Amino acid sequence: MNNVLVQSPTSPTISSEFQFQIKYNPISPQELQLCFNLIKQHLSCFYETSIDYPWNEQEKKSDLKANWGRYLYVYQQETLAGFLYFRFDKEESLSGWIAVMYVYELLILPDFQKKGLGKELMIKAEWIAQHMKMEKMMLTVFRSNSNALEFYRVLGYSMDEISPLDRDYIILSKSLK
Repeated sequence: MNNVLVQSPTSPTISSEFQFQIKYNPISPQELQLCFNLIKQHLSCFYETSIDYPWNEQEKKSDLKANWGRYLYVYQQETLAGFLYFRFDKEESLSGWIAVMYVYELLILPDFQKKGLGKELMIKAEWIAQHMKMEKMMLTVFRSNSNALEFYRVLGYSMDEISPLDRDYIILSKSLK
């Protein structure tokens, strides 16, 4: 079974018209293509200007269908409003290797932005990570993506201790302890 409705608490500010669902790879070819197309349409501009992570369609498609991948979707009825793509991993820290949930992509379609859905996806991801005994949440953001940087700052994320200072991206994290 690769579909699970997420039964975590939902913020009272989120309309009941939205449903959240987690899916494990492999997802259907149609879902994979939809997610890829959304990333290409809405986020590739950040990759295209990056020296450290230039846009690479084959690599992105490969990442999105990797066996380790997990998708947390939000729907309004049958319409996809957005998704969060993550994996459980071990990451190096100054004190050794720790268990983390690494968020690779978070995308809310423009028609559904400013409704609290991105925040809700992150809250649900954190809830899942805590129940899976992860020590912290981690993600990478392009320095040029000021909206994302502010979004994660408001959610309590800050530059991780292993984030490089000389790259066009920042590794952010949030402790779950």
